[in-house]
Amino acid sequence: MPNLLIPDKFATFTLAQLEDDNALLTATATSLTAVTYAVATLDGALASPGPAVMRFPQRVRVETSTEAAAYNTTDAIVFTGTDDSGAAVTESITLANAGGNEVQDGAQGFLGMVSIAIPAQLKNSGQFTIGVTDIQFSKERPGLQVEFGAAGNIVVEFFDGSVETVVGLEGAKKEGLIKRVVDTSTTADPITVWRGRSHA
Repeated sequence: MPNLLIPDKFATFTLAQLEDDNALLTATATSLTAVTYAVATLDGALASPGPAVMRFPQRVRVETSTEAAAYNTTDAIVFTGTDDSGAAVTESITLANAGGNEVQDGAQGFLGMVSIAIPAQLKNSGQFTIGVTDIQFSKERPGLQVEFGAAGNIVVEFFDGSVETVVGLEGAKKEGLIKRVVDTSTTADPITVWRGRSHA
């Protein structure tokens, strides 16, 4: 008999938690030398001190302030943490704009963040903030349901590749094999998300 998926955990997110731009690292000046932020120097709301722990895996978001010719667009920022199975994972994000005013989102879902290694930058007058965005599930532990805590939209990506903007009233639910809950254009506040796991 094939394994069945059963709900094993749920969590409620406000919009401010679904997209929290400085949840891992608050506004931090660029440095002319490479710096690794870990433990006490991870000072965002989900860390302070690190390692940071998310309720469900979320993607990382890097934002830079506007500062001409300040940012390193050659060497990647390296994130080291864990996924929803507890396995160690890393992700590299390379900035594209030396002048800043940039937002870069990762694709890896992190349940924990151990360290963020930022390479040497070109000036010390820029500024980073690093936070979290979309909830990112794995095939082994997919999302199973989202529930509206208030009327609005919830944008959901499923494992079949489809993306749906679900419109609902408070208490409405949407079920499926959910890969990602997308913060962009999600307006329902709060939302509650259920995750599943295999059960023989």
